[in-house]
Amino acid sequence: MYERNLSIEGAEVTYEDGVIRAKTGVNLRTFGDQITLLVQKADEETTSVHIQSKPAIPTTIVDYGKNIKNIEAITAYLKPHI
Repeated sequence: MYERNLSIEGAEVTYEDGVIRAKTGVNLRTFGDQITLLVQKADEETTSVHIQSKPAIPTTIVDYGKNIKNIEAITAYLKPHI
């Protein structure tokens, strides 16, 4: 269904049936992020991908746009494959 060569620098990536999860580590901007991609077959020619990125620490109030940047980077990576 999808290639298992997705790499996110400094992240631990796991694969389950239709779910790709990545956890990034602590850096200067964040205490880490949890990224989830839900991949589902919509029909014979279409695959649906839902991308979620959120802080690893649920009490984080401000992420300075880090998680939207994660989503934009993943979307940019996937666009040429559509």
